[in-house]
Amino acid sequence: RAKLFQFDAASSKWKERGTGDVCLLVHKETKKVRLVMRRDKTYKVCTNRSDGLRLQPNIGSDQSWVWKVAAEYSETPPTSETLAIRFANSENAPKSKKEFEAAQKMNAALRGGAPEEASLIEEKKDEVEKEDKDENKDETEDKKKEE
Repeated sequence: RAKLFQFDAASSKWKERGTGDVCLLVHKETKKVRLVMRRDKTYKVCTNRSDGLRLQPNIGSDQSWVWKVAAEYSETPPTSETLAIRFANSENAPKSKKEFEAAQKMNAALRGGAPEEASLIEEKKDEVEKEDKDENKDETEDKKKEE
């Protein structure tokens, strides 16, 4: 869970864009990773990014990261913005940054990056497949218990 903020240049203030769960989604066919965040209750997309996500530490906070985007696709039409994401505690922020960086490496490898990055894709693919199998196994066990 996190809060997403957008910098408003006109008023020179950060404005809250939404609170919700941040997900790194892997496309089943292309294996490209996207960062998607939806607001609680309304499930409206706060951010939807796949490239150009270069996280920088937010000055004065160890719980948040800042990044600039040329085109934010959750808005219509796409706009250039500065965004910040703040996590509930300082333990989650570095963990999330590592996940973001791993996703960037996977996307770079898909575009023709280094061979060691390609192995990251295979590892992540195996993790996703294992999670899917575990979920299917749990659902099957639940159905058997109901019968």
